[in-house]
Parts: sequence; C-alpha cells; structure tokens
Amino acid sequence: MRYFSLFSLFCLLCLQVLAQKKPSPTDCVGIIAGKCITLQEFEEAVREETKRSGVSEKQAREIVWNMYLYDLVFEPELKKASISLTPKQQEALLWGDSTEVHPSVLENFHDQENNRFDTPKRQRLREKMQKDKATQQRVESFMKSLVKDKLRSDYEQMMANSTYITRAEALREIQDMTAKARIRYLFVPYEQMPDSLFAPTEEELAKKLQENPKAYPTREDVVLEHIALPIIPTKADTSKFMQQTRDLMREWKLASNPFEYANKHNEHELKEFPYKSMRELPAEFFRKYPKPYRGGFFGPFWEGKQCILLYLHDIRKDSSVSVVRASHIFFRVGVNETDEKKAKVRKEAEDVLNKLKAGADFVEMAKKY
Repeated sequence: MRYFSLFSLFCLLCLQVLAQKKPSPTDCVGIIAGKCITLQEFEEAVREETKRSGVSEKQAREIVWNMYLYDLVFEPELKKASISLTPKQQEALLWGDSTEVHPSVLENFHDQENNRFDTPKRQRLREKMQKDKATQQRVESFMKSLVKDKLRSDYEQMMANSTYITRAEALREIQDMTAKARIRYLFVPYEQMPDSLFAPTEEELAKKLQENPKAYPTREDVVLEHIALPIIPTKADTSKFMQQTRDLMREWKLASNPFEYANKHNEHELKEFPYKSMRELPAEFFRKYPKPYRGGFFGPFWEGKQCILLYLHDIRKDSSVSVVRASHIFFRVGVNETDEKKAKVRKEAEDVLNKLKAGADFVEMAKKY
C-alpha cells in the first residue's frame, strides 16, 4: 500500500510539470526582450488599466503595451546606468513649481487667458483627491507615468550626450594618463655670443669651406638657353572674341536676373554687389556714355588686358566724395614769366612724363599736378 501511494504522488508531480509548459507562439501577442506576452495576461492588464484610469479600451491597450516596453526594456537599462529619482523629485513632477513640473503638467494646467501656469486649478485637483478615491487612483497612475517618462527622457539624453568606446580604448586612455617614464639626460650649459665679436677674413672663410665641403653644400649653377615666342592673337581670334562678347552682352540683357547671370559668368562669385565710385569705373565709360542711366548695359571696355561689361543697377549721390577724371596734365606758364621760370616748369613736366613712362599711375599724377 505504501509503494502504491509513492507511485501516485510521483505521477501527480509529473502531471503538474507537464501542465506548466511554455506558451506556444500562437498564444503570444508580442515578444519583448525575449519574454512572451500572452493574450490572457495582456487582456487582463488592459481591463485593470481601463477600470483604474477610466480611459477607453484603445487607450488602455496603448498604455499597457508601453508599460511592458518600459518594464522589460528600459527599467533594466536604467538600473545599469544608475538613473533614478528621489521621492521628492518624483513629487515635484506634479506638485512642484513651474520650473520643476513635467511638461505635460504645464500643458494640462495652462491658463490660456493669462498665459501662465494655473496653480489654483492644480490645488483643486489635490483637494478632490482627498475626497474621491477614483480621482486619487487616476492621479497616482498619472504620477507613475510622469516618473517613467522622466527617467526615459534622462536615459535618452544621457545616451545622446555619450560617446561609445571599447574596453581596449578605455584601458589605453587610462595608461596614457597614468604612465610614467624615467629619463636620463645631460645638461650642457652654454652662453650666446653676438656674431659681431668675430671678424674672420676672406682667406679664413675660404680655408674653412675647403676643409668642410660637406658641411656647406652649394647648388650647381644651371644655364638655360631658350627662345621667347610671343603669343599674339590674329584678326580672326580678335573677331571671334568680340562676337562672343556681343553674344554675352545680348544674353545678359535678356536674362531675368542680371545679378545671377553676372555671378554665373564672373571669375569670382560675389555675395553682394557694392556701389562703385566714379574713379573705380573705366575711364572709357564716361567718354562713351556721359549720361549713364539705371538699368543700362554698357561695354565692352578695355583696361589693360581686361575686357569689362557693365550693368548699372542704381545711381547714388555722395556729397562727401569728389571725383576728377583727366586725360591731360597741364602745367601753367604765364606769358610774362622769365626764362628761368619756364625752364623750371619744363623740367617738372619732363619729370612727370618720365614717371608715367616708368609705370606711375596717371590718375594719381593728375591729382597731384
């Protein structure tokens, strides 16, 4: 009889183990961090959340699913990172001042008329909690969601401001900071002396160079024989260039935005087009167009090797700037001047002419004389 009882107990234990089998994949509404969330426990949690919070079933499903995500994914990581809130910090999320409360609290208790935090409205909620148990449960649930959201926000901010490094990199950094080196060195004192204390002769320098040729290497002289071939454009080249310039001017006139067109064909792109004084414009411009007008296209003008096309967008007067353009420099000599005075003026004119031939700026010379 005793053996039969022991056998019956063994069979009962085996049946209990078989009954506690793992749920099949069809019973799972989802798998989070390797854990299967069964349909039964999910629906039970939804019913409890609907009863406690008074929200709709659709909202309760979203709240419960986010709760599973937080408990199974975020909470283990928060423990690893040692991120937490003190009871005082948790209470301040709802009952603190406007600088401490959670953003969603600021939104829910915002006075639209005065555009400020509605403290009396929040106080009325606290008084209602003490009288109504259902309100107290909803507020407590709301507080838990605020704490979870705050911890999640702190964790995400920490991850955004962190830099991932491997263990090997961390060890190398520590070794670089703590490593010590022992150095043996020899200190040789010396004094600086100016070169003027020594005055070697040419013979001494030549002798030093002959004795130490490797210490003072010299470069070999190179003699190049070459022929200079000037590149002069032919008449066909000049004609083609002038035709291209005329085509460019015609396209510029038809462009919807002259500034964009100018930047497209300019050597250097300009962010803005500043005003130019008269002295900065080609001298030929004022000879051909004594009365320029706004919105006009002018050119081409030649200044040295540059070909210039102009678009006059605006004209502005400036009384503080005076401009003088000259094509001749005159030296006044009176009729009754002495020969000595005339010779002096002539010499001065010849000096100016020689300076211009040497490359002096004609504009600067015209201002001076």
